Amino acid sequence: VFAAESGRLDPWIIELDTGASCGPYTGAMSSLGGETPTFGCTGGVNVLGPIDTTTPLWTVQLDDPNTTASRQAQVLIAWN
Repeated sequence: VFAAESGRLDPWIIELDTGASCGPYTGAMSSLGGETPTFGCTGGVNVLGPIDTTTPLWTVQLDDPNTTASRQAQVLIAWN
């Protein structure tokens, strides 16, 4: 993922290497395992916490309702 030319780092839609597309939650959210879901994704997956933009390849932590563990995914595309 390349940083947006506008300098904004708060995308409104992200596509992950898992094939999921995700959009931000709005309003109050309950935490899941101590983390706040920030994006809801196709397939019932949630992004937990912020997008890690500290490296050129952005990543997110996923909470998959089909498993008990969170896992990392790469952000392939971010629209803002």
